[in-house]
Amino acid sequence: MTKHILDRPRRMSKSWLGRAVSIEKGTGPDSASLTLQRRKRLASPKRRVAHFLRIDRQKENRAD
Repeated sequence: MTKHILDRPRRMSKSWLGRAVSIEKGTGPDSASLTLQRRKRLASPKRRVAHFLRIDRQKENRAD
């Protein structure tokens, strides 16, 4: 467990600041997941369900 920000040394050096920034960047969500969340969805949920049902039916037909 890391120390609380107030329990850290008071002197600010470049290495301390860089370490603090890297810790802070690691606490948030990944940039790739944020990009995916912001993307416009191309198909409505109903179309997606229909698409997945079609795929599932094709798999069942192949198994027979």
